[in-house]
Amino acid sequence: LGFTSEIPDGFFLNCSSLIGFSASEVTRIGDHAFENCSSFPGVNFPSSLTSIGKEAFANCIDIKGLDFPSSITEIDDGAYRGCYNIYHAHLPLKLTKISNHCFAGCRKLGTVTIHNKVKEIEEYAFFECHGLHSIKFINSITKIGDHAFDSAWLREVTTPDRVTVIPQYCFANNHYLKNAVISDKVTEICNYAFSDCTSLKSIEIPKTTKIGEHTFSGCPENMRRSRPPKNPFAHPPVHSSSPTEKSNKTGIDDKRAELMKISDDSVTQKDDKSTELKKKETIKKIDKKPAKAKKA
Repeated sequence: LGFTSEIPDGFFLNCSSLIGFSASEVTRIGDHAFENCSSFPGVNFPSSLTSIGKEAFANCIDIKGLDFPSSITEIDDGAYRGCYNIYHAHLPLKLTKISNHCFAGCRKLGTVTIHNKVKEIEEYAFFECHGLHSIKFINSITKIGDHAFDSAWLREVTTPDRVTVIPQYCFANNHYLKNAVISDKVTEICNYAFSDCTSLKSIEIPKTTKIGEHTFSGCPENMRRSRPPKNPFAHPPVHSSSPTEKSNKTGIDDKRAELMKISDDSVTQKDDKSTELKKKETIKKIDKKPAKAKKA
């Protein structure tokens, strides 16, 4: 078969006996082109390929790994949905989003390489990826969709720095998730986002983050939720006196004031006595002086 630029939509749909195919100049693989080809092991992608259509390889259960050429810029919704034997996927360098249900049901998918052009992970992108124990989020990601990692089996999660909302059911049913750290840029964690994470031990949440309803329903009762300080390197607060110290200080000040008053009274009393003595001495001197004789 010769294709000049595109494999048409649904061209090999339900061809369960297809075991090989090659194309050298194809730029696009159409929607549903290889869907339900259960014996098909995959395509050696040509360097000319730029687009993979909707559900193009859905339920191709014999595909084991994915290594995309850098020329690909689009992988459409559900392209590899239900390909449960895929164990690794090295995504294209120019890919900007991971689409809806792209790898949903890829239960053995354990390694995903995401490059720094990706800005969005859409709804159900990694739904039921049981082999996905960890994922390294890059800082280019700005949005994660509902259920994106629902029923994946992540062990730890640290959300990307530019994501501001953790949507509903985003990390729900991650039964092996033990620790989660929410970026301080996150303003809201939506309903059921971490519901039924039955092994979750601790989660760090910024102080200003709004938490939705049932966000942690089904999580362990002894799960530790901490809200770290805004600036962990800030200077500690100035020490304030305890009530006991304040009481002691007040007592000391009162005693000082009393002593000062006594001292002032003593000085006043001494001054009064000194003045009285001076008056008496002056009177004595006057009495001792002889009277002057009157002139004739």
